Amino acid sequence: MKNAQEMYEMSYGKGWFKSWTFAHFALIEEDMDEKQENAQLCFTGLVSMPPYLFPLIHKGNWAFAVTEKRIMFAQEHIIGSTSKSLFLNAVRDVTYKRGIYFGVIIIDAVTERIEVAFEKNECKKAVKKLMEILGRGK
Repeated sequence: MKNAQEMYEMSYGKGWFKSWTFAHFALIEEDMDEKQENAQLCFTGLVSMPPYLFPLIHKGNWAFAVTEKRIMFAQEHIIGSTSKSLFLNAVRDVTYKRGIYFGVIIIDAVTERIEVAFEKNECKKAVKKLMEILGRGK
């Protein structure tokens, strides 16, 4: 997947509003190296912040794209935007938690910890694909 439209259509979890979610993926498209990167997995979810009390404390919906090289994530704001990435070799561990409605992917990297929550069945599919990409799945 190379463009925002493809990423949105193939993503697990769609966010609250299509226009905002599409804008998040458009930021990822801008940052992607079009010659060397292709999104293999995309998802959208609520990103928590310490002390990780979902769904009470969160940073809103973010879009994620996992390429051959890194995990890219972005959020469009009313004024400005935020884009980040983690190289795959910096990921130490991936954990999946399941609740009544939400599933949570926890990505523990060398520099930070990211928790992303979205619908539990979609989340389970996404974490399985993420583990395959990282070479830790079946």
